[in-house]
Formats: sequence, structure tokens, C-alpha cells
Amino acid sequence: IEEACPFANIYVQSTASALLCFCVLFSNSSKTALKKWSCSIPFTLIFYFVLAATNFDVRLINRLLPGYGHLSAGAGFAFIIEFGLFTIAQGIANLLAIACSNPLNSEKLQKLRFIVQDIILPIICIIIFLIVVYLEFTMPTWKLFTIQLLNIAGLGPIYGALSGAQWGPSVFLWITLGTILGGGVHDFSVGFLSMRHDGASVSELTGMYLGSLVKQIMRVFSVILLVMVGAVFAVGPASLIAMLIGKQGVASGLLVNTNFWLIIILIYYFIATFIPIDKIIGKIYPLFGICLIVMAVGVGVGIFTHGYTIPEITLTNLHPAGTPVWPVMFITVACGAISGFHATQSPLVARCCKSEKQSHLVFYGAMVSEGIIALVWAAAGCAVYEKTGGLMTGLSQLLTDSGQAATVYDVCLKTMGGVGIILAMIGVIACPITSGDTAFRSARLVIADWFKINQKSYKKRLIICVPLLLVGAIICQLNYNIVWRYFSWSNQTLAMIALWAASMYLYKNNKFCWITVFPATFMSAVSATYFVYAPECLNLGTA
Repeated sequence: IEEACPFANIYVQSTASALLCFCVLFSNSSKTALKKWSCSIPFTLIFYFVLAATNFDVRLINRLLPGYGHLSAGAGFAFIIEFGLFTIAQGIANLLAIACSNPLNSEKLQKLRFIVQDIILPIICIIIFLIVVYLEFTMPTWKLFTIQLLNIAGLGPIYGALSGAQWGPSVFLWITLGTILGGGVHDFSVGFLSMRHDGASVSELTGMYLGSLVKQIMRVFSVILLVMVGAVFAVGPASLIAMLIGKQGVASGLLVNTNFWLIIILIYYFIATFIPIDKIIGKIYPLFGICLIVMAVGVGVGIFTHGYTIPEITLTNLHPAGTPVWPVMFITVACGAISGFHATQSPLVARCCKSEKQSHLVFYGAMVSEGIIALVWAAAGCAVYEKTGGLMTGLSQLLTDSGQAATVYDVCLKTMGGVGIILAMIGVIACPITSGDTAFRSARLVIADWFKINQKSYKKRLIICVPLLLVGAIICQLNYNIVWRYFSWSNQTLAMIALWAASMYLYKNNKFCWITVFPATFMSAVSATYFVYAPECLNLGTA
């Protein structure tokens, strides 16, 4: 029942507590109070089952606060906070009620009873009610920040940073400056603009300020990017699961086959895209994000405790193959510095913000936190592996021979030992999978809004859902490194368009537009140069 309606038990507890207090306060003896309270139990149970069967409270929250039910971490945080709050409130109310239940003969005690029963207790109940309403319908900043971080931090700051470390310590500069001047500005701008326009999506925002043609282009880019995110976030965890099982020797055969786990993840994607499964995983989803953060902290500490040395920053290209820093490294790092995928997620959280002041910490702060995670993994890539002639040969060889999943496994093993394997299993598998299902669901909603397809009917959901997953399954069979580069380029290009939309908004409102024009221009140069240079694009590079 709690899985069907995560908030039901909270309301049941509060209702039972209120009925108990009411019965005891208006009774002259403990026996009468117990009798009245016993009679109230059936009504409490009826109330419980009605909530569980109808999802009334969840529907009400979604109606008052659009997007809340689509934020997987929301239910878990609300449950923990409100359960503790109601437990305290129930204890205080019961103690006050019992203290006031016996007949009092003294005139002073009667006055005391009047003060406690008719003044203090109602005030406490009103305060508790207001606090609960605040927690339910206006999520506090720290909760919004955490949800935003969990939504945007998947494999990007790990895989991208490790791949970027092939160019050496110069990747530190791009992650740091890119996060502060590009990624943070991008996420803040999109989230802020969405708040100013009633939670509008990034496609709608670009249409408002860059015209209908760009709006259609943005829709295409959004769908392509979201499907690629789903594919990337399926192949990565599937590879890691198969590798972990094989390395530990706990099974063989089908269970160490990447395609088997890929099919399992795609089936989950279908269920999650077709049905709002986030209500079921909402209570445990925050734990996955915590593991991702703890893993980054563990890797950072392990670099120093195991005697590894982080090299000094240099602008020298240390890539063994001589692949140029510009523009390839700026594309490869992807989400570790700036990400257009965040533009598709920020409007969901923007709908839950109660004040524009929250956008600084929620959007800019979450991106800075992701940049810190990327820095840790880039430092691990530069420090852990051996170098030949100053070049990053050890890391590059492992990425080429075994892939990114094996590299994550190896880093965790070398910096944290057995604990690292567990954290890798939880953080780098569960978080990307939940981000992937969000990506496919978002793609379905973008297409539905684009072609005005009502999603209340399951049949119409299937019409969009099945083709999307089929395309995702086909992409999963392609060379993963090539898919990652296409994903990275689409990601940065979408970020570029979003930054230009923000620049136009600032310009039209006579604000300092250079804060977004500078990163928009830079990312335009990166995207255009990569498209001309890359072998998988026009292949006109000379290096």
C-alpha cells in the first residue's frame, strides 16, 4: 500500500493522532478516552485505504505543484522529513492531551487546562500544519538542489572526465573554467528563464527568443539527445554489471553477457517510460545519488592515501595518439563542464521553486557540484595510471582495450578496494539507469507536446514509447565510443542554442548579456569546429 501511495501512511498517522487528542481532551477519565479512541480506529483504517486506492494526496500535490510527481527523489525526502515531524508532533500532542484529561478542581488548574487545551494546543497544531504544508507544496532549497544534482549527474562527469584525462592535466582547466563560466551559467539561465515563463521547456524557451525555426530544431535536438542519453546510460551500466559479475566469479554464461543486461535495462526503460515507476523507486533513489557522491569522495581520498600523485597543470597535449585538444577534448568531457542535457531537466525542478532566489544554489550550485565530481575523476585518471614519455599511455590503453566501464572498475579498485566495487555497483549502475529512464520519458513527453498527442491513453503512450525504445536499442548496438562522441557533440550543441536563447532574453530586457554571449560564442566555435574536424562528421581535420 505504501508503494502505491508513499504519502498515505503520513496522513494516516497525523489523522489518528488528531482523533486520539480530540477524544482524550474531551474525556473526564482514561477509560472513556480509551473507549472513544477505539471507536475511531475503523474510521482511520477507512481513511488509510481510501488514500491508498485513489492516490488522492499525490494527485493533489501534482496539481498544486506540477512536476513534483516526476522528481524521483521527492517522495523519499518528503517521507523522511514528515515522518519525523509527525512523530514529534504526535508525542507533544499526546502528552498535552493526557495531562489535561483528568478532572481538575483547583481554579488555577482549571485556568491552566483552559490555556493548554484551548490556546497552546491549537497553536501547536496550526504551526505543525503550516510546516507540513510548506514541506509538501514548496520544496526547500536543499531538497531542490539535491534533486537537481541527482537528475543531471549520471555517467557524464565520470566517463567524460576519465576520457578527457587522456589529454593530461589541461583537462582540469576546462572542467573548472567550463563549469564556472559555461555550465553553471547555462543551467542557471535555463532554470531561471523557465521560472519566469511558468515552467516552460527549453524548446519553448528557444522558440520565444530565437524564433519558430530554432524551436523546431531544438525539439529535434532534444529528442535525439535524450534518446542518446538513454542509450549511453544503458550500455554503460550493462557493461559494468557484466564485468563485476565476471570479475568476482559469482556466475558465468548468460549473466556475464553485456547484451543480456542491456535487454533487462531496456525492459525496465519500457516499464518506466510507459508507467510512472518513479513512485515505487522514489524512497531508495536518493541513496543511489548519495553513493555516487560518496564514491567521488572515496576516489579523491584514495588518490592520496594510496600514494598516487596528481601531476601539475600543463597545457601540453599528452594524448598518446596526438588527438588535438581543440576541439576534441572540449566535446569529450561533455557533462563534466557544460551539458545541454541539463537544459531538458532544469525546467522540471524550476516548476517546484517557490522563489527565484533559489535558482542560484539549485541550478548553478548543482552544476558546480557536478564539476567537482568530474575534477575528482579526471585527477584519478591522471594520477593512477602510468605514463610513457610523459604521455597518458596507461589510461588511454585501458580505455581502448577494455572500455570506460572497466576503467571505472579499475579506478575504484585501486583507490578504495572492495568497498569501491560495492559503490561502483550502486552509484555508477543505479544512478545512470534512473537517469536513462528519465531521458526516455522526457523524450516521449517532448514528442507528445510537439505533435499534440494526449498521453492519458495507454495506447497513445505506446505509439510513442515503442519506436523510441527500438531506436534506443539499435543505437546500443553501435560502437560505444562513436555513440559517446555523437552524444557529446549533440549535448554541447544543445547547450550552445540554450545559451543563445538566454542571451537574447537578456538583450531584449536591457540586461548585461555578455555573461551568456561569451560561453555561447565559445561553444558555437567548439561545436562547429568539431563537426568539421571529427572523422564521424565531415572528417576535414588535418591533424
